[in-house]
Amino acid sequence: MSLKQYVVLVADDERVVREGCRRILEAEGYQVLIAKDGAEAMGVLEANPVDLVLADLKMPGIGGLELLAWIKKNHPGLPAIVITGHGSRQLESQCEEAGALGLISKPFMTKEVVDAVKRAL
Repeated sequence: MSLKQYVVLVADDERVVREGCRRILEAEGYQVLIAKDGAEAMGVLEANPVDLVLADLKMPGIGGLELLAWIKKNHPGLPAIVITGHGSRQLESQCEEAGALGLISKPFMTKEVVDAVKRAL
């Protein structure tokens, strides 16, 4: 019997963050899909089964909060975590209201990402 391999979508406009998350999560056994902005993330979600979304708050075009609203409408129940370099209590509340399960502040440690993903799944 094999365990299900969870699929995580990482949406961030910074390549270093996308690739960092990919390395961290693949080392933990997750399959990782990548999007460079909210619009690309929507396309990935329409084309692939995904178990969790990690989305940057500030992206060109469609940002993290807009993406969360779209996920809530089009993929209800799909868990999401917001990544941001601009963390605050107010922002955390906004993200939770939009449906995020948590907030990871940049720069982040490997353990923070792994723990947040494990909790969400």
